[in-house]
Amino acid sequence: MQAAMAAPLVDVLFERVAQSADAIIFTRGSDRWTNSEFLATCLRLASRLREQTGDGAAIAVSAESQALLPFLIWSTVIAEIDLWLLPALPAGAPQLEQASGLPVRIIYSDGPAFVADDRWQPLASLLSNLPVDSIHRPDSSRQAAFVFQTSGTEGEPKSIRCEHWQFAQVLRVMRECGALNHAISTQVYLSQPLQHSYGLCSFLEYCAAGGSVVLPPEHSPLGPAGDLMQMTSSIQAIEGVPYFWSQFAKLRRRLDLPDLRHLGLGGGPVDTLVMKTVLTRFPDASVSVRYGLTETPSVAAHKVYTPPHGADWISSGRVVPAYEVEIRDTSEQVVPDGTEGEIVILGDCVAAPYGILRTGDLGYFDQQRELVVTGRRSAFIKRRGFRLSPETIESAATRCDDVVDCRAIGVDDRLILEVVCQTELSAPRLLDQLRALLPATMVPDEVRRVAAISRTFSGKIKRS
Repeated sequence: MQAAMAAPLVDVLFERVAQSADAIIFTRGSDRWTNSEFLATCLRLASRLREQTGDGAAIAVSAESQALLPFLIWSTVIAEIDLWLLPALPAGAPQLEQASGLPVRIIYSDGPAFVADDRWQPLASLLSNLPVDSIHRPDSSRQAAFVFQTSGTEGEPKSIRCEHWQFAQVLRVMRECGALNHAISTQVYLSQPLQHSYGLCSFLEYCAAGGSVVLPPEHSPLGPAGDLMQMTSSIQAIEGVPYFWSQFAKLRRRLDLPDLRHLGLGGGPVDTLVMKTVLTRFPDASVSVRYGLTETPSVAAHKVYTPPHGADWISSGRVVPAYEVEIRDTSEQVVPDGTEGEIVILGDCVAAPYGILRTGDLGYFDQQRELVVTGRRSAFIKRRGFRLSPETIESAATRCDDVVDCRAIGVDDRLILEVVCQTELSAPRLLDQLRALLPATMVPDEVRRVAAISRTFSGKIKRS
């Protein structure tokens, strides 16, 4: 697949306006934007960005605010400018004061850098003096990209560049194979920040499917799950990572969401115990399980589970046809179906050298050629000859009384459970509860109370 063969990503916005100019594309608080209003605003902002930055510039946005991110995402697509999505400024980069109304930072790159300074005003002022003839449909001539800076759960920070044409191609294939059917004309609550790859991918997917996106309030003390208690009842779908769903499960009885019909899971292994708890409250909702990495625009594999829900939550579904997936052993040989090995993703849409991504995840293909992810190779804990999944232990622990958060770690062949508790920790009582939920090989040797569990920007537990 060559870049020129993919339809421009910006076509998503023009198609939405052509189909329904007055439909809502996204909501945040009391602000609601129709397709036509949003496109006109993004076109004007794109014109100003090109005027201010010139060719080859890069724009970087920090995680301090999401208020303007929907506009910046689509405006940089229109203007064909790289947008760096940063959870924080790169280590060692000079701190710059935030410009009024536009949370943009300097980013060092091969080309010129874009800096927010006192020339920038709030969005309304920024757009007010642009002539109408500056609004035009752009030509697709440059391969601009979204650039993520991530370190995952371990390792050194790295930058991952996903070009717009790669997103456009994967979205087209997902629509053709039905992987976006759950998002068609659906109002979704995105709990993930748009700076994170899962949040951005979900935002683009629902835009491409004609959905309407609801973003969390800014700087809320309740958190994304708690904010749903104050949301309108019209939300039909929710997308979130495992940590979000664990918080959602604890609040499920306090949520008034009569139209909720779909739950989206991404960013980590499915917590079956948590999802069973959630589905006791919303039994008629379908559930999508997605597998992908920052280097795979949108998802590499996808499956929707529909009610009535059984006990099978293992498969991540079939591989999206924009990619190829192989299961390889330690000698790089492809193994037969049913045999566990490292998941390797291939294809022109993979944002990795030569289109080959060695994920570090373990898995296998089942009899239906659906991908089953068994865990991350470096995350397993070895104890007394057994290979243990920390996620399974942590899932059980979060069901125990007063446990707010936890992390399982291995230290010198001992299994340690770090916990954050609401009340005074009773280690013997907690261990008794875990013995009723886990096999003997997975019951911790020791329980330690900690003030907090270290997590990444996307909510994953840091394992290193």
